[in-house]
Amino acid sequence: MGYLPHHGVLSSDGNLYISYSDGVGPYDGTKGEVWKLNTASGQWSNISPVASSSADNYFGYGGLTLDTQKPGTLMVATLNSWWPDAIIYRSTDSGATWSPIWEFDGYPTRKLKYNLDITAAPWLTFNANPAPPEVSPKLGWMIGDLEIDPFNSDHMLYGTGATIYGSKNLTNWDKGGKLDISVAAKGIEEAAILDLVSPPADAPLVSAVGDVSGFRHDDLFKAPAKMLDNPTFTSSESIDYAELNPAFMARVGKADYKKDPNAKSIGFSNDGGANWYKANSEPSGTAGGGSIAVAADGNGLLWSTSDKGVFYSKTGGNSWTASTGIPANAKIASDRVNPNKYYAFASGKIYVSTNGGASFIASAATGLPTEGNADIDAVRGTEGEVWFAGGSEDGGPYGLWHSKDSGVTFTKLSNVQEADSIGFGKAAPNHANEAVFIVGKIDGTRGFYRSDDAGTNWVRINDDKHKYARVTTIIGDPRIYGRAYLGTNGCGILVADRVGGDQPSTGQASITPIAATYGMDSNNTDIAVKLTLNGNTLEAIQQGSLVLKKGEDYTLSGETVVLTNQYLSKLPKGETALNFHFSTGDDAVFTITVKGDKPGEPGTEEGVLKVQVFNGNISATSNTISSKFKITNTGTSSISLADVTLRYYYTIDGDKGQNFFTDWSSVGTENVIASFKTLSNTKPGADSYAQIGFKPAAGSLQPGQSVECKPGYPK
Repeated sequence: MGYLPHHGVLSSDGNLYISYSDGVGPYDGTKGEVWKLNTASGQWSNISPVASSSADNYFGYGGLTLDTQKPGTLMVATLNSWWPDAIIYRSTDSGATWSPIWEFDGYPTRKLKYNLDITAAPWLTFNANPAPPEVSPKLGWMIGDLEIDPFNSDHMLYGTGATIYGSKNLTNWDKGGKLDISVAAKGIEEAAILDLVSPPADAPLVSAVGDVSGFRHDDLFKAPAKMLDNPTFTSSESIDYAELNPAFMARVGKADYKKDPNAKSIGFSNDGGANWYKANSEPSGTAGGGSIAVAADGNGLLWSTSDKGVFYSKTGGNSWTASTGIPANAKIASDRVNPNKYYAFASGKIYVSTNGGASFIASAATGLPTEGNADIDAVRGTEGEVWFAGGSEDGGPYGLWHSKDSGVTFTKLSNVQEADSIGFGKAAPNHANEAVFIVGKIDGTRGFYRSDDAGTNWVRINDDKHKYARVTTIIGDPRIYGRAYLGTNGCGILVADRVGGDQPSTGQASITPIAATYGMDSNNTDIAVKLTLNGNTLEAIQQGSLVLKKGEDYTLSGETVVLTNQYLSKLPKGETALNFHFSTGDDAVFTITVKGDKPGEPGTEEGVLKVQVFNGNISATSNTISSKFKITNTGTSSISLADVTLRYYYTIDGDKGQNFFTDWSSVGTENVIASFKTLSNTKPGADSYAQIGFKPAAGSLQPGQSVECKPGYPK
């Protein structure tokens, strides 16, 4: 069998070490070896930690490093040991013997010689809760590079298919202790952003990201706790929300049908991207992907698939029908006011639908590019206002076009030479139209630009030292004037706020008071907090990672926040810190001390569950109870769903056998379980109940997160 060399390192003692695999990597390779060459004698030695002849060698070797401070100390990593985890080996005697970073201690138990901290990127669990011997998060996979700091024997870095990990106490390994490994990728993220949305309510940003599905960004300055899932796509390719009902979102990618034949390549959220569930159907035969547009009211969908053409749905994704009059692979967008209107672009032509995507008519507009980049988008709050950016440096029309008549005519902006992406944000003070952002070229200079007057004048919002390689998408924030979000192809997401001469004068915001006591013995109900904004705006109030809900947990009137009794009554006894997050400057911290008996509903330190239910069948008689539940963790601690039990009470009316099914659930239908019980002492309106629970695979409910399910009980 032939092997390919992956890494070679030369030690100061004259030994050359080489790692080999039988594949080029990073995904392939099922066997490998590690060799040492004594350059003085010419003698080769096979020093593989696990011999290639062993059944335990099912991987190639990849990353290889030496400790230059200690000749004879080296480390090598498996290139693709997918299960149960990657393995890193360490030798202090030139490869004569090796110590693995983990080993079995009575299957499936594994003895770990490390602690892994992912606080800096908690989403690295990939929302997984595997059974032993697997763990989440993993040490990694595809470890193609592994390095010991040549000036510090305790400092190590290695790259995986997900991030960069590092340790600063590496030599603990040699002393029989554990080394501490943590995320070391801050500032060098390589995320490829495929789409961004900034809705007018709830989280300020939701992203569709290559390789890691995407995220809901509740706090722009903290790593999200989890990826977008249910469905989980390797790459979410497109995302949109209903402008008039922004809690509803749709997202498309390419599902893994080999892993799950019942998978769907489109998912929905009813809570602003916090929780998702897969659609009941999709266009026949599609592999998914492409782009999605959501009707302004959320009652319609338009999907330009990657392979089967354009389809529309008016049934919440329960059925799909091919749109007529529109080419396959068209770029699409929804009007942000009229729920029946969609726009599309393909091969130099604009197409418009006024019947919810059922049919499209080509616009008479001419002069648009036939090749190159293309981005079409509609403006919030104004029906029929559409912008188009696109073209190619190879020739033909290139630039920015604007329509105020639903795409019937377009006007090319003469002051924009090139434009590749367009987005909209909150209007400037005393301006009626939204701010317009583009990635383009103006006056011969490529950059990112903002216009506050519909394209008459432009301000460059970056400089030559901040180009960030390739920026693929740009959007504005509908709540904060001047803020823009930029998605890059390899540098993650950029958040841009105004600085310089056109920045309104702002100071540090503050709150009064900074603490309060709540409880029956202090006669508190609501708590009022006075804001001193100094030109800022209040963006959010957070309890840890939980973002408080405006109108429910608190109200805002002028510069006064009132924390509601409904929210306060759920807090645990003791101190709770709230962070008031403003548009600029530092957060203000407000401390609530809960004492004595509380006047509201009881809570526990482990968390309080809020249950909402909707009955989908209100007929006088029926053989099926159809209900929908939403369970929200309003507490401050994670709750295992396996510990959660719901009871749905009803009158059975007869002794015919009952069945249970789950139509859909945001944690997977297979993870919802139930049994039927009879009350020993009947109550008015109830003699039976369905006891509903969750399997351990359903995972945990983090503070502020929700789970939804739609069960049915036929007989």
